[in-house]
Amino acid sequence: KPAETAARKGDKGEGGGEVRVRQWFPETLFVENFLVTDEQGRASLDIPLADSITTWRLSAIASDRNGNIGGKDAPITVFQDFFVDVDFPVFLTRNDTVEFPVAIYNYLDREQEIEVRVEPADWFQLLGKADARVRLAAGQVSAVRFPVKVTRVGHHALTVFGSTVGSRNADAVRRVVQVRPDGREVVRTLSGRFRTGEDKAAQPVTFDLAVPKDVIEGSEGMVVQILPGLSSHVVQGMDSMLRLPGG
Repeated sequence: KPAETAARKGDKGEGGGEVRVRQWFPETLFVENFLVTDEQGRASLDIPLADSITTWRLSAIASDRNGNIGGKDAPITVFQDFFVDVDFPVFLTRNDTVEFPVAIYNYLDREQEIEVRVEPADWFQLLGKADARVRLAAGQVSAVRFPVKVTRVGHHALTVFGSTVGSRNADAVRRVVQVRPDGREVVRTLSGRFRTGEDKAAQPVTFDLAVPKDVIEGSEGMVVQILPGLSSHVVQGMDSMLRLPGG
């Protein structure tokens, strides 16, 4: 999956092109369960790298027709000299007043004046400026903070742009965070059974759902489960009761 290109006027990357927004950050990059090699035991495989700036661990296990098994681990490093990143918490709560920390990494060989800019969005309200400037020495890592008030529930993306002043080094990153409602959770459970009519066809099951008038916008959710029989209800209930001890 290719990363999206930020089609914003003035956001220029190295070489004068548009800044590519890094937004694909999978935990597992690639899995191949079955790969046939040639007679020399070699195989070629193209793997699209994600937008994470990190060192991936490649683990490979191979076997031959005689049943011999071998394995190998190798690092794959993804790196660039200048980049920015957003350090989000696990989740936010609506009406939170927080500061978005934006980390800046200057691994260039000289001191840089860096401009960082947050792209405004409808799910938060900026409580200060949308941009900031900071000077970093060669090899230095620092951070700037943008105070905001979170206003909307749901899964939302924050896009941050960073660039060095007077040169063509630039980066952009988009991270997604969950915003939870700040009210009291109300859960209602309804159940029914599919029955067959005279024509042996399954009859529909209908429920009336009443949503409170003071519900927080975006907080509504529904889970539908279709189970084959009563025994499935029992197994599902036991699964929710059996938990590892903690404290």
